[in-house]
Amino acid sequence: MSDTTFSLNIASVRTNVHELEPFLERIRTEFEFDEDMYSRSLIALTEAVNNAIIHGNKDDPDKLVYVRCRCSPDRIEYVVRDSGKGFDPENLSDPTREENLLREGGRGVYIIKTVADEYEFHRKPEGMEVVFRVFRRTPKE
Repeated sequence: MSDTTFSLNIASVRTNVHELEPFLERIRTEFEFDEDMYSRSLIALTEAVNNAIIHGNKDDPDKLVYVRCRCSPDRIEYVVRDSGKGFDPENLSDPTREENLLREGGRGVYIIKTVADEYEFHRKPEGMEVVFRVFRRTPKE
């Protein structure tokens, strides 16, 4: 099976995050990935898109969040790009530290790093790009 690519462009309105579930369901049906891959994908993708809408595009409905998904037999790679100035992922507060436990927000990147098998953050001239991969942990039947 060759790689298959899916894309979705989302206007930067927080309620538009609901578009991710049907997008992933379509991919899940076509690509036949299991519950583990689906759950981890949905969690990480939701966090990445929320961060892009809120922090990258500053809730500007005229700006888009670009989502690309490339499926191969053993993994799914997601790319989420916004139009923001970017951030340094190494300089984020640790959400597991006691002083941050009750803080609202600040967990998105931590969650992506926790549920994805691989992740990268890139500052691009056109905005910030988050790339993460979710591997198939059980063989496809």
